Amino acid sequence: MASEGAVDFLVLGASGYFGSNLVALLKAEKRSFATDSVRIVASEAVTAVLDRYRPKFVLCAAGISGRPNIDWCDSHATETIRTNVLGTLNVVDLCSQRQIHCTVFGTGYVYSFDRNHPVGGKVGFSELDPPNCAIPSVYIQLRILLEQLVQHYSNCLHLRIQLPISSDFHERSTLAKLVRFKKIYSVPISFTILDDMFPLIFRMAERGIVGNYNFVNPGLSAGSTEAAPLLLLPFFPASRLLLCFFASSFLPFFLSAILPFCHSSLFASSSSPPSPSPCLTIPECNLPAIGVISHADILELYREHVDSSFSWNLADDEEVQKHLQVGRPGARLDASKLEALFPGELRDVRLALEDVLRRLRKP
Repeated sequence: MASEGAVDFLVLGASGYFGSNLVALLKAEKRSFATDSVRIVASEAVTAVLDRYRPKFVLCAAGISGRPNIDWCDSHATETIRTNVLGTLNVVDLCSQRQIHCTVFGTGYVYSFDRNHPVGGKVGFSELDPPNCAIPSVYIQLRILLEQLVQHYSNCLHLRIQLPISSDFHERSTLAKLVRFKKIYSVPISFTILDDMFPLIFRMAERGIVGNYNFVNPGLSAGSTEAAPLLLLPFFPASRLLLCFFASSFLPFFLSAILPFCHSSLFASSSSPPSPSPCLTIPECNLPAIGVISHADILELYREHVDSSFSWNLADDEEVQKHLQVGRPGARLDASKLEALFPGELRDVRLALEDVLRRLRKP
């Protein structure tokens, strides 16, 4: 780590979940970097930091996500606006003036399952799909606003991270949260395995990549040496296999052709509940979906690799459906745009997760 003078990378928000993981990787890769705890909303202070370190790349991991969760932001809206929107824009803008590449972190929680992107389907939301999450969450709606604003900056890389998991078992890791939950509402969804994905950030910055990216672990890519059929459960009844194949492969495309896609307004009114999300029932199929993994599957793998005595309370199908019908955020994200940058390199979420769990294994 460089204490003064020109560096390659400058990490803002280094004490947080994302920032601490970035710093650990920068150290492991023996890269030139510096960190600073400057308040990102203070223009003069940020200017002084940029001029002091003269970085080639800025990684802005500073932000507010609330404690114990993002609901905190609903009662602290001005603080959230000040940091997550004004502060982040301040950093991006000051970097732009100095022609410094700047990476900022967004969320995949701008989407909810809908008719065109049903639970268990193979169609994920791409970066071209307008956000459709209509719940009156200050945190989420400000994230939607931020990603719309930073797209006007030619120096900004915006990464949508969803349900991050890491081998440091940080309290903000989705895995650390799951093992503490009293009840698990399980659906197949996209996750970001930080151990696998974060090393790509440095390479993207060095290549000058900008724009909006779904930064989640994908399915098995065309260049992967892992064979997709190995993920299928053995002795699966043929008739049920065909039914599941039809439900997961053709039904989503059929629906997307005949059902209109309805967009919600940017800011939902907190005075009225959001319209029910028209999600399809979760397919009764034991085939693991490629590129997504369910919360229950994660805990099964946790029990297998880390703690054989672990148990949890799983919500039944009816409870899960009620949970989804209120438009809960989170869905399957299409990582094709990211895969095009790193053909054959990105690993399936299950393979990446199992590596993380092996590192967490108790002696």
